[in-house]
Amino acid sequence: KKAINAVNCASMLMPGAHIYFASDSDASIVAVRHSAQKHHRPIATIYEDTEEALHLDKVEDWQSRSPSDFYSTFVDLLIMANGGCTAYGEGGFGRFGALVSKNASCIIQHNVKNKTDQCKWIDKDDILESS
Repeated sequence: KKAINAVNCASMLMPGAHIYFASDSDASIVAVRHSAQKHHRPIATIYEDTEEALHLDKVEDWQSRSPSDFYSTFVDLLIMANGGCTAYGEGGFGRFGALVSKNASCIIQHNVKNKTDQCKWIDKDDILESS
């Protein structure tokens, strides 16, 4: 539910734009991918058949790991940094991606501890119809 709400909130920032959904949860990525296909929405996620993204600050043996183990984490950060707008939740990674992005003023926090703002998907056509 939170994952779907996250992409709905992102759609409010730039209706009609493509959305990249980053998450450290495989279940969230699968849910968003399924919803995007079902509703024909322009949402992309990290490639399929990948392991959950590793947390740079929570992996105990990070020094003994290969840099390639963190590939999906850095891909997510690179895409967020080059994106137009960012919707982020409770964690610091999404906020960090928003702050290093090309447009750090176009952000929305969709989820704060114990409080989730419910967002509705907004398409470019919705904006045109209300004008």
